[in-house]
Amino acid sequence: MRNLLLIGGLSLGAFFLRRLWTKPAVYLSPHFTLAELTRTSSGLDNTPSQEIVKNLKAIGADLEIIRAQFGPLQITSGYRSAQVNEFVKGAKSSAHLYGSAVDFVPLRDGVTIGEIAIWVAKMSGLKYDQVIAEETAGGSKWVHYGKAPPWLSAPRYALLRKLPNEEPKSWQV
Repeated sequence: MRNLLLIGGLSLGAFFLRRLWTKPAVYLSPHFTLAELTRTSSGLDNTPSQEIVKNLKAIGADLEIIRAQFGPLQITSGYRSAQVNEFVKGAKSSAHLYGSAVDFVPLRDGVTIGEIAIWVAKMSGLKYDQVIAEETAGGSKWVHYGKAPPWLSAPRYALLRKLPNEEPKSWQV
């Protein structure tokens, strides 16, 4: 009788204890949180500065436009601290280091990474630096979307394709 009142599968007491210990999500845009744009499984510190959070908000705004066209997106990589970037063997000048890049996969059936990359480059009107349709030999596929990092004076508007075991190449469509 005493556990009749359940909220989300938790007793009332457990629900309130969980609420006290759980930080509320910080949304950078309507659908994307700071936590998902800074998530790492490396165990290393990946806390962004306020300047990087500002860059992540700009990325979140662009992701909303892509999401409106293609449906939900799963973020696979966002901001990376220098330690996290080294751990994942990222490029030494990666835009991820500045919160200016994100990797994601579409969750809607039938949507391809190529379709998204081409739409971003040719039809979206977004001010992007690079959009890369990336594939690995293991079959993983994702879109890398980046805005111009601070060390660039202007975006390059580069549409690239990276096939397994190759360097990214310009993609003419």
